[in-house]
Amino acid sequence: MSSKIKVIVLVTLLVVCLASSSAFATARYGTRAYSMGGAFTAVADDASAIYWNPAGLAESGLIGAEVSMGMELGERDFFSDARDIFDGSEEEQINALKDLDEAEIRLDGMGVASFKNFGIGILGNNHFEGKNGNDYNLSNTLNVEGVASWGTTFMQPPLNLGSMAFGVNLKGLRGRYDRIELDESDAEESIKEYDATAKGYGLDVGALFEVTGMFNAGLSIKNATSNLSWDWENQPANSGDLVEDSLERTVTVGGAADLPFPVGAIVAADIEFDEDGNRTYRYGAEKSLFFGLVDLRAGMYDPDDEDRVYTGGLGVNVPFVNVNFAMDSESYYTLSARGSF
Repeated sequence: MSSKIKVIVLVTLLVVCLASSSAFATARYGTRAYSMGGAFTAVADDASAIYWNPAGLAESGLIGAEVSMGMELGERDFFSDARDIFDGSEEEQINALKDLDEAEIRLDGMGVASFKNFGIGILGNNHFEGKNGNDYNLSNTLNVEGVASWGTTFMQPPLNLGSMAFGVNLKGLRGRYDRIELDESDAEESIKEYDATAKGYGLDVGALFEVTGMFNAGLSIKNATSNLSWDWENQPANSGDLVEDSLERTVTVGGAADLPFPVGAIVAADIEFDEDGNRTYRYGAEKSLFFGLVDLRAGMYDPDDEDRVYTGGLGVNVPFVNVNFAMDSESYYTLSARGSF
């Protein structure tokens, strides 16, 4: 296939996905990327490219691996309160639901590995949510993605100026939803419990362009297509409002510059879009110190319909191994270990 035909096929695929984009999400996978505000679409130079932009696998090195875990720590009493709801008698459950503070907690985990331009990974997200007021309930949503990735450079002019890489993820999806709620429809209050499991598939695509030796541009479409089929135990009447039959789709474009001395830093910016025209702006920077032994990072992301969030972190680098820490202004913390050869 000629280079012109490859470009036409890629552009057509991206345009179709842009036109059909249906949802929007904030990503917290990968400690280094999150500490830069998630502005990583045009950076994507390590094993976490499996999530951020699979086209980056073409430039991620011979062998790479990363394990990361993150969680919110602002509502530490939420877990013990939630345990009381699930473990108690019905009367204790009713009282615990009424006393439960309205809160949300998210846990994120990622394990990825790459070899040349291929990669595999497991991504997991657990979302706990408690509500009170007119609707007392506690729910837990778990999503797990098993990912097989491939990235390749198919336009490589002299000096790599104007080179272009393309990547794709094929994903097997698993999900679980649990919910316990207070039923006040009868004269006597009671507890109702629901749960469901799901399986399905998903597809991500990405592109990475080396515009100059110092500047990259990237495009990533997460969940360009996806499907989840739910199997309910005690299905509620409003089940369609509780779970989605597909994963949220995001379309992201970004740029990154590797600034030379005396600045000696990477700066990056992304814009995410949803089909309603809402945007999230992401900005990040990374500065290496002490001959590359320590990396300092800072960033922010600013959704149209939510509060601005500031991020920061650092990395410690020894031969073949990097340890990274990040946190944000909403009491979210994440830690990762990354190896590359």
